Amino acid sequence: MPIHLSVADYDRDWPLLRRLFSDTARLDLFEGPYKNDPACYIVKAAEGGTATVVGASVWFIHSSTQTAVSSNAGPTQRPHVYLVATAAISNSWAARATQLLLQWGVNRADSLGLEVWTYTAASHTEMFRTLGFENIEEILTESESICSMRRPAVPNRVVHDGQYSNTEGFW
Repeated sequence: MPIHLSVADYDRDWPLLRRLFSDTARLDLFEGPYKNDPACYIVKAAEGGTATVVGASVWFIHSSTQTAVSSNAGPTQRPHVYLVATAAISNSWAARATQLLLQWGVNRADSLGLEVWTYTAASHTEMFRTLGFENIEEILTESESICSMRRPAVPNRVVHDGQYSNTEGFW
């Protein structure tokens, strides 16, 4: 069965999605702003046959410097897309759901010509590298190593090159 992505309805979906995330202390800090921040997108991944939610991600899309100075901005004040958290149920769908959730944010960033930032455990960096992320900084904590990762902006013309170079019907 395919996995379908959709933007979650905060009031209806948040209690269920919140259970997916293991770092609930961090999510507690932002729970109110998620609901009220127009730059926030909570994306859920559901298994197509049963509509069972198998993953979710929380994104902030700061397309102007005005939105990029909020408390949920991430590591830069330039316009960017910031992945706060992603999680998936540990089953056969986990890898595919995570890949699709990450691709959702990358696609949004590419369509806007913005860079993407996130923090992840050092053990997960390879998954991000396959999407074009680079490790900017490694932060050592008592329990693990956290990496600040950035995916450079792709010029909008490169993303839509086929449309720019196809002049069929133009003349």
